Amino acid sequence: RCMALSCCLAGGRVGSIGAPLMFEVLTCQSCQVGRHSYYLCLVALLCLMGAVVVKTMLTFELKFEPLEGSCCEEDELAITLPVKEAASLTGPLQGTSGDSAAGGSGDGTAGKAA
Repeated sequence: RCMALSCCLAGGRVGSIGAPLMFEVLTCQSCQVGRHSYYLCLVALLCLMGAVVVKTMLTFELKFEPLEGSCCEEDELAITLPVKEAASLTGPLQGTSGDSAAGGSGDGTAGKAA
């Protein structure tokens, strides 16, 4: 899902870079309908193609469905139990007081004098 979203965002960025260039290339000073009619027809065609792709390719919905390979009992317990109960089942969290970031040994004595 994340890869698909990343590809869509990248395509949008490439399109936002190319759109002004296409607008200038497709501008016609001598058109009877209008100067920007070629560009607007191209945009309309791309919108119609997008609608056809969405209608034909997206035939099922996976919103709120579990991902494949994520059927782990620990994950299910963490979702269904409150935070305190889930933490007591998995044990204490390591480095929660910032000891590891300060170079300590993890026993809470990082900033204390010996």
